[in-house]
Parts: sequence; C-alpha cells; structure tokens
Amino acid sequence: MWQAIQEILTNSNSWITLIFLLLFFIISIVCVKTGLISVNTEKVKISSKDKEQRVMREQISLARTFCLSAMQNILKDDIMRNIDPLHVERVAEKVYDEIIEWIAFNHISTDEPYVKNKVKKVQLLIDTLTPPDKKYDAFDEYIESSVKSLIEDLVNIRKLYS
Repeated sequence: MWQAIQEILTNSNSWITLIFLLLFFIISIVCVKTGLISVNTEKVKISSKDKEQRVMREQISLARTFCLSAMQNILKDDIMRNIDPLHVERVAEKVYDEIIEWIAFNHISTDEPYVKNKVKKVQLLIDTLTPPDKKYDAFDEYIESSVKSLIEDLVNIRKLYS
C-alpha cells in the first residue's frame, strides 16, 4: 500500500491530476460565491446570499400585499362591514407575522397536508382574535382559498428566483 502511494506521488501525471482537481475545486467555490453556479436540491441549497435575500424580499412583499388586500376585501364585504376596522387591521398584522414566520423557516410547500396545516393555523389565529358574534362561515372559505393561493404564489416566487 505504501509503495503504491509512493509511486502515485512520484509520478508526474498524478501531480498534474491533483493540481487540476485542486484548481477545479477552487474555481467551483469562487463560482458559487459569485452566484454563477447554484445547487438546489430537496435537501441541500448552495447559492449566493444575494439570491436568497431577493427571494425572501419578494415573498415578504407578496405577504404584505396579501394582508392589505384581504383587509380591504373584508372591509368592503356587505356581511363583514360592521367589523371594527382597527380590529381587522390588528388581525391582519397577526396573520402577516405568521406568514413571515413561514418565509423565515423557508420550507414552504404546496403539498396538501402542509397547505391544510397552514390554512388551519390562520383560521385558528383569526378565530382566537375575533369575538364569536363577528364570525361568519363564508369567511372561513375565503381564508382557505386565499391562503392556498398565497402558498402557491410563495412557492412560485422561490421557483422563479432559484
């Protein structure tokens, strides 16, 4: 075994191969750092920090727009018009905080169990903050369809910038 290692290290072709591999490794690291190359698999993500920040900024912007739009739709609705606007704003801020938490953990998925879990979380959050006399069945359907749509959009943003 030691004799084989000695032959490899004294052979000029093996030194050229080792130098080539070392240069390839260094060039790969530089390309990843500059953002020219990124590796995104289900378990491992190697890319530049700027790209990840851009994805998060876009997702946060979408979350903010979603909450503002939902707040305006609730205040315009005939059935829910009698709800205090300050209460609606407070609930929208709590929902926004919840969505930001999803974005921060960076495991957003369109899988059915994941979507159901997130819809349930938002509905429970709203139910917790809303008095019983202000709850409407149609509102739960609105929240379910809106949160599903939001999750799909958040996943699409990740795909777009990855």
